[in-house]
Amino acid sequence: MAIGAVVAWQLRSPGNSVIAGSTEVSAEQLEDQYGARIDVVGLLANGGLVELKFQVTDADKATALFGEVEDMPVLAVEGTDRVLQTAKGMKHQLTLLDGASYFFLYGNVADAVREGSNVAFVINGVRLAHLRVMK
Repeated sequence: MAIGAVVAWQLRSPGNSVIAGSTEVSAEQLEDQYGARIDVVGLLANGGLVELKFQVTDADKATALFGEVEDMPVLAVEGTDRVLQTAKGMKHQLTLLDGASYFFLYGNVADAVREGSNVAFVINGVRLAHLRVMK
């Protein structure tokens, strides 16, 4: 089983443009169409980091989201204009494998996310909304 990670550290506003420019999918659609399942969004390091864990269920399908990307994936904090993102110029490349687990780490800048917050994961114009942040 492979594990991959990317660390992100910036907060951007407004989040409305990130959400408006993306197409919302359900968790089922994300897995059926894009071969990925979000397992958990949680706080780490005493709330200083937000971790998004996901599993690739079909590497061929997942390439559409995680293969060639222009922008790193972001977490848009629902109900606010805050977006957790990576530093400018930071790129990622994942070796996608069926059944492998991966994660992204985001710095929780200005305490933008708390336990119970809802966030939307946005990548390559696809958005999975209403992900509850766990502790």
